[in-house]
This record gives sequence, C-alpha cells and structure tokens, in this order.
Amino acid sequence: MREACSRWAREAWRLSAGCIGLAERSALLKASLENCSGAGGGSVEVSVGGLKLSVPVDQLPEAWLNIVHVLCAGDYWLAPGYRPASGWTVVDLGAYLGFYAVYAALLVGRRGRVVAVEPNPWARRFVYENAALNSVDDRVEVDPRAVGRSAGYADLYVPPFWGNSSLLRGYAEESGEVVRVPVRLATLGELLADHGLRSADLVKVDIEGCERAVLADAVRAARRVVVELHPPWAGRELLREVGGRWLVYEMSTGQLVAYRL
Repeated sequence: MREACSRWAREAWRLSAGCIGLAERSALLKASLENCSGAGGGSVEVSVGGLKLSVPVDQLPEAWLNIVHVLCAGDYWLAPGYRPASGWTVVDLGAYLGFYAVYAALLVGRRGRVVAVEPNPWARRFVYENAALNSVDDRVEVDPRAVGRSAGYADLYVPPFWGNSSLLRGYAEESGEVVRVPVRLATLGELLADHGLRSADLVKVDIEGCERAVLADAVRAARRVVVELHPPWAGRELLREVGGRWLVYEMSTGQLVAYRL
C-alpha cells in the first residue's frame, strides 16, 4: 500500500505540472510522501487556478489528484457552456473539500450562489475553510445533508480517503476500512426549497455510486447537469434510464463524466 501511495504521489506530481507552481508541487510531494509513510498531519496550502486551497495532509496524495481532476483538467466543464458564469446558481452535490464549489463561487461572482452539499463532517470543515480563504463565504452555502430519494436519515460510510465516502457501504469499503456516520437525507427538491430555490443553472453530481437516486431529479431541476458516474455502481445505463442526450467523457480512472445536452 505504501508503494502504491508513493506511485500516486508521483503521478499527481507529473499531472499537475503547468497547473501548480514548482514550489507548491514540491511541498505537496513532500507532504504526500510523509503521509504515505504514516507520518502525515496538519494541512498544506496550495495556490491553483487563482484559488488558495487548504488541503489536509492525511488526504494526500488522493486530494492532490482530485485537484488535478477538478481544477487542472477541468473535468466538470469540458462541454461547452458548462463553466460557471456570472450570476449563476450552482448546486454542488458531493463537495468534498470544496475545490469545485470555491472555484465556481469565484466565477459566479457576488450576484451568484453556490450550494455546496457535503455530509462528511471532516471534509465539510474544509469547504468552510476554503470558502473563507478565498473570500467567497458570502456566496457559498454549505449544506450538511446527503441527497437521496427521500428525506430521513441514513449512514454515510467514510473510508480513509474521504472522497470515496458513500451511502453505499460496499462502494466505500473498496477504499478500505470505513467509519459509519449517521447523516440526514433530503430530496433535491427539498434541498433547493430550503435554500429558497426552485431551480438552478447548474447541478454537479459526484456522490460516489449513488447517482441513480438523484440524477432524474437533477435533470428536472437544472438547466445544466454534469454527473460523474462510477461503474459498475452507476454507468451509461443510468443515462439511458434518465433519457435525453448526453455527452460522455471517459476518464483514465474508469469513471465517466457526462453532460446533459
């Protein structure tokens, strides 16, 4: 496992060239390798894409690879018209550490809004922190619930890499031993209403295998929907079930990013 961790760190180093400055890449590499050896702790700050980001060391190098995925590769705005714009309302289902939510908040400006939905309490702390670091906490509304088919309560299963936290225990356990965290559930319609919204300009869905529970609602609620799918838990068959036209990109990790056309 330590060897694989070090390999991922060096892959993140390679992929982030030209996106993150050399000094900060070096700091991320050092922190990642320390965490791979079991000695990591605290957080490291990195600048990327005009953002200042606080990243927990115990989430490296996976969090670094997530930065590459979200901010360097721009996987959520590969399709034309999907980069958030001034005045938009954006709903981020599965905000993780807030990388996408904070960048979207910069783009939508003071007339826009971002609802960042993150049920994992440890990850959610960094959504608040990163919003404040970038002075966009006035337009980022953080919601602690998970979104599903109905309101109520459920268990969130949190593995060592928080980005793979899921309501599906089997999915989360693929990433290691899990911690069970009781969370509140809301439908997407209820969540929007609680934030004073009837619709959104863009909904981004990345909820680790649970996409089937919310995608149809997202299509009804938003002008644009981008979803990260996680086969075999949710794949192209879900797009066929929801219907409509989709533009699909396959990522090197095996996940799919699909855009509603």
